Amino acid sequence: MLMFSALGLDYGRAYVLKHQLQAACDAASLAGSSAVSAKLITDGTGSVTNKKLLLDPIIAEARATDVWNQNVSSMKFIDKGVTIVDTSNHSALDEDSDGYLDAYKWGVTAKIQSYIAGPISGMGNHITVTRVAISKAKDT
Repeated sequence: MLMFSALGLDYGRAYVLKHQLQAACDAASLAGSSAVSAKLITDGTGSVTNKKLLLDPIIAEARATDVWNQNVSSMKFIDKGVTIVDTSNHSALDEDSDGYLDAYKWGVTAKIQSYIAGPISGMGNHITVTRVAISKAKDT
């Protein structure tokens, strides 16, 4: 019975922290996808035929990283026993395969400290989670 309670506490806590990590990924991805500028598409005569939002990958990276760092700090992940293992899974994307960067992906892998169930059961002291968010700049 003690083991089921320990599992419930550890995995319930991990469930909440996993969703907080997802929210931070979502925010970073949205910040990255906001680094857009409009490109006017013209025909052979110079007449504007369409417009396209283009993502600047350098500005997107800076915005996403800034928002990610703010969220990690404000959510106090370190104090909650969360160790960020990898944040290298982020990049500007051509989501609709038209040759233009128009989306931003932010992914993270983290380890959440298992205080009770892991040490008692021998399953390890951490629960590893991976979260990914992709946000696309939308033409109106």
